[in-house]
Amino acid sequence: MARVYMDNGALWRLQFDAGEFLDTKIGPLIAEDAKRYAPRRTGFLAESIGWEVDGLTLYIFASAPYAAYVELGHRVFHPRTGRIGPEVVVPQPFLRPAVYKYRTPEMPDPPATFPVAIKKPWTRYRSVGSQSRRGIRWPLEAAREHLRFWRRRGTGN
Repeated sequence: MARVYMDNGALWRLQFDAGEFLDTKIGPLIAEDAKRYAPRRTGFLAESIGWEVDGLTLYIFASAPYAAYVELGHRVFHPRTGRIGPEVVVPQPFLRPAVYKYRTPEMPDPPATFPVAIKKPWTRYRSVGSQSRRGIRWPLEAAREHLRFWRRRGTGN
């Protein structure tokens, strides 16, 4: 049987090393990936991405006021009527893929071809049509492509 003896400062040193690892290695890598994944129009969203370490907790954040709407998607507000319309702006996630990217201590920044640790669930919410009271209205090109697909499938080709 083996016994491990730790002096009083050993646990503190382990926690300090883990916090330093989060602050100097992992935090900058995740923030850099999030900046790379962020959609760019003016660059303000990418510049607002940062990280902070509190004890053994790493916080990755985007301080732009519209960051949550870009990350999670939103519905469109019409100021003229004062109502929320049926149009949906699809999410463009940049924080989640950066956080869930597969990393190991041996390879904290894997190459771009390395698989991502999660399946991208946000891709299934994209829609080519718009919702109305009668159902889905398709843009003409998308309707033709949809029709061609089902015709090919029905004939066995």
